[in-house]
Amino acid sequence: PTTAKIPLGIYNFFSLHPDHHQTNIRKMAALRVGLVMSPTAAKLKSAEAFEAMATGLKAKGPEMVKKVKAIILFKIDGQAFTVDLKNGEGGVKEGEGAKPDLTVTLSDDNFIQLVQGKLNPQMAFMSGKLKIGGNMGLAMKLGPIIKEMGSALPKAKL
Repeated sequence: PTTAKIPLGIYNFFSLHPDHHQTNIRKMAALRVGLVMSPTAAKLKSAEAFEAMATGLKAKGPEMVKKVKAIILFKIDGQAFTVDLKNGEGGVKEGEGAKPDLTVTLSDDNFIQLVQGKLNPQMAFMSGKLKIGGNMGLAMKLGPIIKEMGSALPKAKL
């Protein structure tokens, strides 16, 4: 009988150490959609929203690119996520990519509340919980994008 050898990297990837379990699950999901995150970014609650958006762009990317036509940089608790809704079929990646048309800065908790619909974007901006840089007209298109991210997430996990 032939036995398959599991490469060491894959064995380590599926480590059952409890501290790494959630991160490894996120890495598996990210590999399916091409969104690979650093361990620091993967610890953010908002990481799941960006993974969901990356998955959603597989189906709705061209439609979203036609609507938005912009690159949006989210800065969340010191981590950056670039959402490209300007080129090709769209994409999501950790870190800063091409020059953003809009930069959105907020905390991880506020981002989750925003995605869940518990935090009004205008009120968050007015109270300083959300900072916007760049094209303010584009900021008005942000609502549907955030709503799309929230609808793709399982509500119980957040």
